[in-house]
Amino acid sequence: MPEHLKKCDVGGHVYIVPATYKFQKQIGKPFSTLCAFQNTETSRSVAVKKFARAFDDVVDGKRIVQEIQILSRLHHDNVLQILDTYLPEDSDFNDVYLVKELMDVDLHRVIQSNQVLHEEHYRWFSFNIFRA
Repeated sequence: MPEHLKKCDVGGHVYIVPATYKFQKQIGKPFSTLCAFQNTETSRSVAVKKFARAFDDVVDGKRIVQEIQILSRLHHDNVLQILDTYLPEDSDFNDVYLVKELMDVDLHRVIQSNQVLHEEHYRWFSFNIFRA
């Protein structure tokens, strides 16, 4: 494995990430393919999304490529930016990694939480959804 990459075992899933990334937490359910890492050089927290066996299914492969193409061209305050994409070290790769900005919380978690939501919250959510 090249010096600039390292393996990180997250709940039975192996992530190959830049050597400067330090694991923070798994995001989502136990079998999620999304994890939070901190870049130890910049202290910036990022989300690394792993597309395992990305090209086993042609339709899934096309969707992954479309997601990367669309997000790499979109630049908006309400859309997470792609910071980097990378492949594992060998030429027979089957996994693709997408590095994105890390959100503190997502709308689904806010809605599902026990927090009382007021009219101002709904206005703010609606405004930002339409703005995106």
